[in-house]
Amino acid sequence: MVEAEALAQEQAERVQALVASFSRIGHDTMLGLPFYNEALAVEALGFERCGDEWLGVLITPWFMNLMLLPERPIPYSESDNGQQRVVELPAGPVKFRCGGTEDFGMFHAQPIASPMDVYKSQEQARAAARKALAQQKAPAAAEPAPVSQSQQGVSRRTLFSFAGRPINTDLPS
Repeated sequence: MVEAEALAQEQAERVQALVASFSRIGHDTMLGLPFYNEALAVEALGFERCGDEWLGVLITPWFMNLMLLPERPIPYSESDNGQQRVVELPAGPVKFRCGGTEDFGMFHAQPIASPMDVYKSQEQARAAARKALAQQKAPAAAEPAPVSQSQQGVSRRTLFSFAGRPINTDLPS
């Protein structure tokens, strides 16, 4: 139990560090830009273990991303920015891009929304974040089995035309 509590505390600290980093970015460089939605705040939602990482959503006044955070901090590396990585989630494969900040370190992100002007309140943004996260955590729907010609039945065209049916010439006129 102590190990699980330690992991939960470490995860909470990592998520808090992510929020703090993007809060600073928002205050220092994004505030006042035309795509900055002042009705919103930086917030992290739903972070849970996903393999050796933490999966959740980061809401900011300028974007909303599905985020994968490494368990332990990885120092920021500009050369790694933009590298793609495909992660298999329950809903199927998701393409993430590597990113980072100097004070947080590296992470992987997949955009959900940008700009954020469609959201009039933090609660609207939270609802969208929860929905996006739930969609990624839900198992992918099974592909329907191909339907054979005999299972298809009669097409509408065949039903309402004589195509494919012999014309009976034995009927009296």
